[in-house]
Amino acid sequence: MYLTDFGTLNVVIDRQAANTEILLLDKDHYSIGHLPGRMYSVRDVAPTGDTTRSAIVSEWTLIMSAPKAHAAVVDLSTT
Repeated sequence: MYLTDFGTLNVVIDRQAANTEILLLDKDHYSIGHLPGRMYSVRDVAPTGDTTRSAIVSEWTLIMSAPKAHAAVVDLSTT
């Protein structure tokens, strides 16, 4: 948590994110949803020996309900 003049911010570090950017997201204004026609499907994959294998396929996305509730700080210097 980080206390600012505008209130308290919950900070989450993502090691996959670029080290030159900071993303500010408001949890009240986004949700996770599936892409149309891609909720869940089960597909057979190549057998190995005498086994039967399947894969669960799904595609999800981040749905922004209020884009102006979020921000990004980009082109930060790491030196």
